[in-house]
Amino acid sequence: MSDNAKKINWEDILCSDRKRQMELKLVILEEKLAEIAEIARQTLDATPAGRAATTSDVADKK
Repeated sequence: MSDNAKKINWEDILCSDRKRQMELKLVILEEKLAEIAEIARQTLDATPAGRAATTSDVADKK
């Protein structure tokens, strides 16, 4: 295999590895955002105004 072919092969491998790393980071970020959204919802539900808004929202949907 020529040096250029070896170089291209390594570049492909590195790009593929970087892509997998970025995809993993995206999955982790999505999970963290879901956790933050759930905590925010729970915090809002714990306040009187939040409970009233939730009750109002449920009533509007019915």
